[in-house]
This record gives sequence, structure tokens and C-alpha cells, in this order.
Amino acid sequence: MTAPLKGTRMSDGIQEKALAAAALSDGAGTASAAIDRFAGWLLTGFGAGVALLLTNRDVQSWIPTSTVRTCLIAFAWSVVLVVAEKFVSIAITGSAESGRVGRELSDKAFERLRAAGVDRPQLDPHIIVDEVKRALLWPGYRLLSGTFSKVLAGDLAAWARVLTRMAQVQGMLVLLQWVLFLVSRWRIASALSVAGKCP
Repeated sequence: MTAPLKGTRMSDGIQEKALAAAALSDGAGTASAAIDRFAGWLLTGFGAGVALLLTNRDVQSWIPTSTVRTCLIAFAWSVVLVVAEKFVSIAITGSAESGRVGRELSDKAFERLRAAGVDRPQLDPHIIVDEVKRALLWPGYRLLSGTFSKVLAGDLAAWARVLTRMAQVQGMLVLLQWVLFLVSRWRIASALSVAGKCP
């Protein structure tokens, strides 16, 4: 377990917040990776269906041009959603993994300090937050300024809650992608039914 931050007491619930932060961060990273894989498979299947529509002359003769156009538009929006989903996924998994590595490194450092006779090693959260700020481009820095303030106030789970919310947004993006896929399938099935090619 990592040592407490400077200016905090065990009664502040710092250890509990650290545990919650670790659980939320790791959970968000795991969920994000699974959602990202599903989004990739869904886009691949969607693309294969659109390719069939565009290349198979028999299918083209059964399905009206308006349906093909609808499917192409839905696929284009699906690609946009996947690009946004990938961006969110990279942010989540990268942050979750860096948090995991940071916890492992700090635990090892604290063990060495304790072995050297330092009874209660402490971290200065200002230095950590400053280093994270220096690594971010302006939009990320501005978006996360409130989260940094919460962390410096002792709310260690603030960043992990942001990751969890981002994973939920990622899930909603993939849900919209799934809706576009279903709409396209429904339009194709309706066209084939009208053409008498579908039971």
C-alpha cells in the first residue's frame, strides 16, 4: 500500500480513496479495452456488409439506391464514432496503465525507503500533478484543471472517476454505432422482403 500524502491523516480516509482510485482506474481500463475490441469487430462486420452491397450485382438489383445510400451514410457515421471511441479508449487505457505502473513503482520505492529506515515515507502531490500538467497539451490541461484541484485537495479518486465516466461515454459511442448497424440491417431486410428475396 502506498504511503500517505503530505498533510493528510489516516482518518482522512486517504487509504480508502487510494483503493477506490485503483479499483476505478483498473476497472475503467479493462472495460475500455473490451469495448474497443467490440467496436472494432462491429465496424469490420458493418464494412463487410457495405462491401457486399457495393460489389454484388444481384444484391444491387434487389435493393433500391436509397437503401444503399442510407447504409453508406450509416457506415460513414459509424467510422466517425469508432474514431472518437478509439481516441477515448487510448486516453483511458493509457491513463489506467500509467496509474498501475505508478502504483507498482511507488510501492517498490516505499519498500526501499522503509528498508533504509524511513518510517513513514510521504509523497508531495503538487510535484506529481505538476509533472502530469507539463505532459498535457492545452486542451487536456484545461479540461482536467478541476480534477487536478480535487486531487491536490486530497480527493485521490477524482481522476479515476473521470476515467470511469469516459469509459461510459465510450460505451455510449459504441451503442450508437450498434444502432446504426441495426438500422442498416433493418433497411436491407425490408428491401429484400419487398423484393421477395427474404422470407
